[in-house]
Amino acid sequence: MRGALAQESVRLRTVRSTWWLSAGSLAVTLVAAVAFTLTAAGTTATRTGAEGVLGDQQSFAQVLSSAAQLTPLLMGLLGVFAFGHDYRHGTIRPVLTGVPRRGVLAAARLLGVTLWAAAVGLVCVAGSAAVVAALGGGRFAAGVGFGDGATLRVAAGTVLYVVLIALLGTAFGWLLRNIPAAVSLLFALPPVSTGSRSCGACCPSTR
Repeated sequence: MRGALAQESVRLRTVRSTWWLSAGSLAVTLVAAVAFTLTAAGTTATRTGAEGVLGDQQSFAQVLSSAAQLTPLLMGLLGVFAFGHDYRHGTIRPVLTGVPRRGVLAAARLLGVTLWAAAVGLVCVAGSAAVVAALGGGRFAAGVGFGDGATLRVAAGTVLYVVLIALLGTAFGWLLRNIPAAVSLLFALPPVSTGSRSCGACCPSTR
């Protein structure tokens, strides 16, 4: 198992798509966080029907869940590529030569994708927190902030959501052994295609 994990670590760090997908996740998250922060008051006013209000705790939580906009899908692609690249380029045979037990290989790939997706999710949430800390002054009502337990659960749930979709992509790539088919199935899933609305199911609890 140790050898399989070492192989997976090298694979993740040396495949360019890993870095492109990770960088894209952070970039989109930061853009979304800036947009949500700057429009927090308007979002709150639209939702509550009140005029002249500042951003509430729900709008604050929406900023922290900015990673739900696109990161789950990008990490899902990372998961698809975990096995998809090997089957597409015919490298699965030498991989199995180095790690002949398919179960061990699968476990290593799943663990590697899990840890990488979790790290990307955490970085994205931290980036969102940095954005709201830098730009949120005067845009949120008094008492709104990081101390709300429900808001922190939204942030943790965002990371978990990213990891679960990444694992789902890994499973599709492993079972279908075809990147276009796995990606098409990933895009077709309602939980992924409606990812931008995922925080809507969580944020009401922050009221």
